Amino acid sequence: MNFWLFADFVVQNQQTIVAAASSSSISLTQPDISSPNRRRAIERKHDFDDLPGFRSRIRSTAGYILRSDVSRFYHSIYTHSISWALHTKPVAKANRGKHSLLGNELDCFLRDMQDGQTLGVPIGPDTSFLIAELILAKVDEIMVGRGATHAFRYIDDYEFAFPDRASAERALADLQEALNQYELALNPSKTSITKLPCPADSLVISELRSYQFRHSIRGQQWDLVRFIDRAFHLAGQAPDEAVLTYAIRKSGGENILQANWPLYQDFLIHCAINEPGSLERVIDQVGKYFLRGFQIATHGFTESVNLIIQRHAPLGHGSEVAWAIWAAIVFGWPLEGASAMAAASMADSVVALVLLDAHAKGLVPGFQFGAQLMPFMTSQDLRREMWLLAYEANVKNWLPSRGPDFVANDRYFSELKNANVFFYDENVTKPTDKSEPEEEIELVDEYF
Repeated sequence: MNFWLFADFVVQNQQTIVAAASSSSISLTQPDISSPNRRRAIERKHDFDDLPGFRSRIRSTAGYILRSDVSRFYHSIYTHSISWALHTKPVAKANRGKHSLLGNELDCFLRDMQDGQTLGVPIGPDTSFLIAELILAKVDEIMVGRGATHAFRYIDDYEFAFPDRASAERALADLQEALNQYELALNPSKTSITKLPCPADSLVISELRSYQFRHSIRGQQWDLVRFIDRAFHLAGQAPDEAVLTYAIRKSGGENILQANWPLYQDFLIHCAINEPGSLERVIDQVGKYFLRGFQIATHGFTESVNLIIQRHAPLGHGSEVAWAIWAAIVFGWPLEGASAMAAASMADSVVALVLLDAHAKGLVPGFQFGAQLMPFMTSQDLRREMWLLAYEANVKNWLPSRGPDFVANDRYFSELKNANVFFYDENVTKPTDKSEPEEEIELVDEYF
């Protein structure tokens, strides 16, 4: 409910917020709300595959480049800094708490969604993208004002070009100072000054993109062996890049012959285990060939999803665990009790919901969730971080209420329940054939 109120407020003030978020002269990710073909409410002005062109442009007369990004960007956004970006810090501090300032209202909404916390914004919603852009637009303004005009920013990744190393080093100090003004910091592991010339495109993308696959059984087999070996080698050389995810997208545009399916299937299992971020692509490929009647290695995939859950649940990696459970649901792979216990202990609404769905479909035999999930089935939890679990598990009768029906007795959530509103559709779990041509993806280890 708090997010709905926040999103509604953003829409009401869309013109002002979008204008502020679009004010940077070097951002490639300014918000685009005008494109008729956009897939989301707000798109980025430029795509990731536009970057090589912009790199070439700013480097044409330069001798050195400075690259950096913001450390744990979305997690470290200070909500009070929204007012600083919109109204300047002196004005914001002089009017702290006053609802007459748009920035204060945005700050208040965000804190209400996070139990009053001032650090971090939700990852994923377009509203957070707008907030991020309007803050970094001010950082960009500072950098451009100090002469760093041969530059671009893509989300929170910066690249500047300079004639000499001394200029790049001064800009590095300026960038850290500019970020400090908004309580942000550089990521040291992603910060470097490099002498030109150097490649404008990822060598990993360039090499894997160039691979061609023959269409005879033997020819395709040898091409797959070469491609898979090279993908694994490059993944070892560039562990911070999603090499295997790109390799699946590249090979996913091919029609793997049935005789070569076991080889490709082993590749998919290996990718799922060693680069869990590739799980969505793995599911797409397995679904594609499952619908074509190919034999699926149920034992191998069952082992892999259970291994992923047990490896990543203790680390709090919700995305990896949720995708692993989803794969089990889609293909009917059973989950071990140890996997269910690890996932149920995460205090993650999305993980809990897919786990309850798997249980309802008979994929977690004999496991009970009382100790791990029942504590969240209270009226108070409708206003806390696990509200999605509390609401959905009640509506779907997956978990009982601790006492009277707390959703039916809630002023706001009862209206959603009476209108049959749900956020998780347990019926959309069938494999689909998502055959599509090769498409570039972003080789980044930390998208936000």
